[in-house]
Amino acid sequence: MRRILLIVIAFVSAACSVQAQLTANGNPPPCASTTSYTNGDANDPIFYYPSGQLGSLTATPPSGTPGWTFVWSKYNPGSNAWVTLITQNNLPSSTMNSLQQGAYRVSIVDGTGANVGCFRAWILQILQEPVVTVAPIEGDCNGPITLSGTVVNPQVTPYHNLPPDPMLINAQTQITVC
Repeated sequence: MRRILLIVIAFVSAACSVQAQLTANGNPPPCASTTSYTNGDANDPIFYYPSGQLGSLTATPPSGTPGWTFVWSKYNPGSNAWVTLITQNNLPSSTMNSLQQGAYRVSIVDGTGANVGCFRAWILQILQEPVVTVAPIEGDCNGPITLSGTVVNPQVTPYHNLPPDPMLINAQTQITVC
C-alpha cells in the first residue's frame, strides 16, 4: 500500500524570487517560498498566485548541446505518480502556461540525448487575503507616533512528499553491480 504523507505549511511572508532552472512568470511575479519535505528530498520552490490567476513556469537548460527536449509532468496525488502533460522538442527553453494548482516537473534532455536536468515546482493559489489589524496610534502631535499591528493569514497550504524522480538511463549512464 502506498502511503502519502500530507504536510501542512502556513503561508508566511515569503521572498518573491527563488533561484532555479524552473522559474515562475507573472506580472507582478508571484511570491515564492520552499517546501519542507520530511523524507529527506531536496526542497522545491512553491510559487503563490492570487486566487483565480493560473500559474506559468519556464524551464531553462542548465547546460548541454542545443536541440533540447522538455518533458512536462504533473503530480497526481491519487495515484502517487507523475503524469506526462506534453513533450516539446528542439527548443532553447520551454514555458507552460495556464497551470492549475499542483506540483509540476520538467525533465530536460539535450541534443545529444544526455539528461541535463529534472526540476520540480509547486503552483499554489492564495485563497484568502491576509487579515491585518492595527492597534490604536499612540502619541500626540508633538511627539513621535508609533504604529503597531499584526498580520494573520488563516490559509494553510497542503502539499505532499513527492515520489522519487525516475532514474534516467542513456548512453552515458554507468551502472556498477556488486
